[in-house]
Amino acid sequence: MKSDKQMAAAAERFAKAHQDNDRAVMEAYGFQVKSSFTESQCVAELFRLYQQLTKTNN
Repeated sequence: MKSDKQMAAAAERFAKAHQDNDRAVMEAYGFQVKSSFTESQCVAELFRLYQQLTKTNN
């Protein structure tokens, strides 16, 4: 079993990897990479883009 110190270090690495991934997605889609652009805003924008791509012309 891992110690509390090992678990805390792993959690920090996971959080950093998650932030790096968020930044990569934002850059890939041309979103502004700034601290005020939240993960929730990013997801909302990705869904908006998805809706535009899947909208049918009826």
